[in-house]
Parts: sequence; C-alpha cells; structure tokens
Amino acid sequence: MRRCHGRGCGEDGFTLIELLAVLAIVGLLVTIALPSYGDLVRKGRRTDATTQLFRIQLEQERYRATHRYYAEGLTTLGWPADEVDSPGGHYRLALVAVEDPAIAFRARAVPRSGTDQARDVCGTLTLGQDGPELDAAQPADCWPR
Repeated sequence: MRRCHGRGCGEDGFTLIELLAVLAIVGLLVTIALPSYGDLVRKGRRTDATTQLFRIQLEQERYRATHRYYAEGLTTLGWPADEVDSPGGHYRLALVAVEDPAIAFRARAVPRSGTDQARDVCGTLTLGQDGPELDAAQPADCWPR
C-alpha cells in the first residue's frame, strides 16, 4: 500500500517507532527466557555428576562384597586418580574420608569453579552407602527419581 504525503507517494515499510516496539518486545522475551534456558542446561549437566556417583556406588558395593569394607580412594576401584573430572568436565569427583570404611563410604561431586555449573542451585552432590545425602538447602529435584 502506498502512502502519499503532500508531494508524492512513499514506499511501504516500517516506521522507526514500529521497529523500536518490536525490539523492545524481543528484548523482554530474551530477558525472561535466557535464565530459564541456563537453568535447564545446568540441570542437564547435573546428570553428568549423578550418573558417575551412581557408578561409584555400584563399584563400591562390588568392592565391599569381596573385601568386607569400602574402598577409600577411586584408584582402588580402578579409576585413573583419586580425584577425577566427570566425563562432561563440569564436576570434580572424589571419595571423602569416613569414620569407618567397613560400614560407610561417601562420594562427592563438586561443581568445577570457573564454569557455569558452579552457579547450579544444587551445588555439591553427595552420595553415601544409603543413597543420596540431601542437603536442606538443596531443592527436592537435585537427584533423579
């Protein structure tokens, strides 16, 4: 549709006001959606840690079945070091010293500092012989069900 202004007719198009309104709406949508997207990404990366902690738990139970006590380091279970990165590189995994390794173990996954995962609301994930050790400050959905 042609618009005519006094001397002649102009081309169809958007006015500056219309463009600014669209940019404002897009900016508002991005502001709302981006934090939610970041939370979903961190939740997906958390699976990297929980999977490895459950793997450690299985290896610990297998080890205890033949040795009558839990291993005190990951190298005893066949891992390359006593403190290792998770496969995705977002967590640092290790066994934590316990009072009596004959009856207990504690594995911990700490988010790596300097990564976006360090801002995860769940923080450090800990798994013991009885399952996940829930921190009162952690949301209920930190561990898969």
